[in-house]
Order: sequence, then C-alpha cells, then structure tokens
Amino acid sequence: IALEYKQYALAKYLLTKKANPNHKTKDGSFLVAKLIEDKDMEGFRILTNSGADLKIKNDEEENLLFILAKLDTQKKEQKFVEDSLKLLVGK
Repeated sequence: IALEYKQYALAKYLLTKKANPNHKTKDGSFLVAKLIEDKDMEGFRILTNSGADLKIKNDEEENLLFILAKLDTQKKEQKFVEDSLKLLVGK
C-alpha cells in the first residue's frame, strides 16, 4: 500500500520486514504492473530490487513487457520505458 501512495521510504522498510513484493491491489491487479501503468519508476525499481516476480501476468494474460509496450508515452517519458526495459530484461 505504501507504494500506491508513493511512500518510498516506508515501502523499502516494509519490504525489509518481509512485506510481499508481489502484492495485489484492491482491484486484484499486481502492484508491479500498476506501477508500470502509472509510470512510477522509483516504485517499480523498489519492487524489482525486492524480488518481485517479473513474469507475472494480468487477468488478460499480458506480461509486464506487454503492459509496458501498450503505454501511451510521450517523448519525455521514453527514459521511463528504456529504464523499465533494462530492469525487465536484465532479470
């Protein structure tokens, strides 16, 4: 929940205390996927570094790479896409 409200320090602390990096939001979607959809690189990086499953799929059977590819990004947001790809492919 801390990451949903961009409370990064709290999220890092909770993850060190065994919070689930594969948490699902109230609507049943994986938080890691929501962070990509919200273009929240810091939150995405925190979950990635905490062992989040990067091979998850949403209810439509879309993996994180597909979700990233579907994003409507502006030129200024290309760095987010590039950095996210590095995290996804590098793991």
